[in-house]
Amino acid sequence: MRGVRTGSGKRERRHFTGAQKGAIVKAHLVDGVAISELCDKHGIQPTQFYLWQKHLFENCGVAFERKAKP
Repeated sequence: MRGVRTGSGKRERRHFTGAQKGAIVKAHLVDGVAISELCDKHGIQPTQFYLWQKHLFENCGVAFERKAKP
């Protein structure tokens, strides 16, 4: 599933939600799906996958923070 080409021959950018990005990275980390397989399936470059993974690791502390009481 690659980006859709427009009439001018340029690829249209695809947008993934945060949940979609997380699910793709999780498929590799938890389920052991090969990065090359995920990239082919979702039409992304490996560098994009690694960027998402980096963001996940850099921001994982947010999941463990306590919410302040109002």
